[in-house]
Amino acid sequence: MTGRTPLPILPLAALTEATEAELLSVPETDPFGADERHSHFGPSGRWLLGAWLSTVVGRRSEEIAILTTSDETYVSTCVTIAAFNHGRVSRLVTGDTVAVVVIHEFGYVFADIAERCAEWRARGLAVLEDCAHLVGTTPEGERVGIYGDAALYSLPKVLPAPSGGLLRTRGAFTVPSMDAGLTACVAAGREAAERHLGRTWWLNERRLRRHALLAERCPTIELAAQAVPWATSVAVPSRAEAEETVTGVEWVATLRDDRVVVPTNPCVEEVEFTRVADRLASLTTPEVLSPRG
Repeated sequence: MTGRTPLPILPLAALTEATEAELLSVPETDPFGADERHSHFGPSGRWLLGAWLSTVVGRRSEEIAILTTSDETYVSTCVTIAAFNHGRVSRLVTGDTVAVVVIHEFGYVFADIAERCAEWRARGLAVLEDCAHLVGTTPEGERVGIYGDAALYSLPKVLPAPSGGLLRTRGAFTVPSMDAGLTACVAAGREAAERHLGRTWWLNERRLRRHALLAERCPTIELAAQAVPWATSVAVPSRAEAEETVTGVEWVATLRDDRVVVPTNPCVEEVEFTRVADRLASLTTPEVLSPRG
């Protein structure tokens, strides 16, 4: 891994020939199961989110509710930038809401997702499940992306893919026209999806093992009961100090100073997670052994 960050966020940044060979050797399983939906590829998840919002939000004055599993202050700019281009943003579903974007944050399933989506859709709201951090089923059997009107996937975040997004919709959807550069991004993402999407179960199992290594040694914050953690939150006395002391990690963004967020990159060897966990554990004091939620 010469010239690379030892623990990057995106799988492709850590992919080796040996890991690629092992990944391609495992059997394929449809991560979407019997969910009969239309699939649409785009150059990125953000681009597809904007394209979908343009079909359900008619005026800038209409409201888009963005909800996350943790309900923390931080929301990915991949979502907020797309939303602000089409309507005004709320962190609550109100009487003015026309569209709801539900983020299964860091691979943790949003609470009561089936019931909440059914309620919103019954009220005539358009609902999108943002599955950028989780494809498939949790160990407890919860499947994401099947309850809203649409489900959005960011291929580079969950697969060894250089680009691309995937939108799955209940009804018809027309992908907007693209220039040559965007079309090339779509082609690269689709190729990666054809090679790897059916093997996300294997990538998910590796993420779970890496999360377990961190949880065995550090005080972790579990955002929900059901998850395939795309990133693990670890309680620390000072985020700034931890990020400066523990080297070689591409930290996932957070606005909290009492935690760091470690990517559970499935293409990184487990020994690297042991190193990071041990370094983080050495920073832990009794005051953070019972982390705040």
